[in-house]
Amino acid sequence: MAIVTLRLPEVKAIAEKRPGKCPQCGGVLLQRWGSVRKPVIDPQIKEVLLYRYRCTRCWKTFRHYPQGITMADQTDRMRFLCALIWKIGASLRLTTGLLGIWKPSVCHMTVWRDIQWAAMRRPAKQKVRVVGLDGFYTKIKGKEKGVMVMLDMGDGQPVALAEVAEDNPEKLLAWFMPLAQQYEVEVIVTDDLFSYSLVAHDLELKRQICRFHALRWMTVTLKECETGLGEVWQDTMDEVRRIIRNLPDNGPHLLHLLWKRIVPPDGERTPEGDAVARLRLLVLKLGENWQQYALFLAEQGVPTTNNATERAIGRWRNRSKTTRGFKSLNGLFAAFRICNGLYP
Repeated sequence: MAIVTLRLPEVKAIAEKRPGKCPQCGGVLLQRWGSVRKPVIDPQIKEVLLYRYRCTRCWKTFRHYPQGITMADQTDRMRFLCALIWKIGASLRLTTGLLGIWKPSVCHMTVWRDIQWAAMRRPAKQKVRVVGLDGFYTKIKGKEKGVMVMLDMGDGQPVALAEVAEDNPEKLLAWFMPLAQQYEVEVIVTDDLFSYSLVAHDLELKRQICRFHALRWMTVTLKECETGLGEVWQDTMDEVRRIIRNLPDNGPHLLHLLWKRIVPPDGERTPEGDAVARLRLLVLKLGENWQQYALFLAEQGVPTTNNATERAIGRWRNRSKTTRGFKSLNGLFAAFRICNGLYP
């Protein structure tokens, strides 16, 4: 039987070391200035001992909190536990009920604040070389909104969310440009939507088109062409299919040769002529965008698909089915981060 171990934040009932400096002026000469006992809400500790100190430079006094203790009534361990219970499917009020075994307990709005606190505990990233971009629709304040998510493809953690529709290239570019500069993005992994190609071109970024999306529309196009073509074109169709699936090193050269060989018949339009034209256009598009379809073969750390971003959206969707919606984008972002990773 599998055993799941939860790593909760450590909490101390008393500070083990003196403070190193004054939080007001940075002075290092501090005098102990009394102590006070503070009751806390925690599964194990009922109260902690706090020492006060006075700075000999600015004469300000301050409290020195032990590990896992802040000005809040809850310990970090309790706040993390609230977020964890909500993450696994409990509502805010059900979380309050489950935590009612510890007296005093917390209210449902405190649980929601704990969720936002836990979501912001993850340290900020400095650089993200490969990111995944994808969009989805959700309700904010009861209105349907298009939302974009930027994901670190290295560890699968969300980096940023914004109220931007993915089919609007101008707004998408305005939102993503400062993020690409801040995190020094080099590669984006996306589906085959046209707006992403404009963003990659304008920002001079490398782009990997999700192989699953690419194979899907290419396979559909080939099947449509096969219905209008006879056995004469079967070898050509098989060659195109082989190139699409295997992505050989000389793929662009082979596609160029095929493109020159596939010529629609002259004269009036016929179903066979339209099928040949579609096949020629498919070969041309694949050849012109070869680097975007096969970037993962040349660049280390670039995934073949954008499944990581779609899985992150899927986890959030499953959890959001039991909520009443979100009032702000910040609340949505906090819930999104909690659904895709929770660390003490």
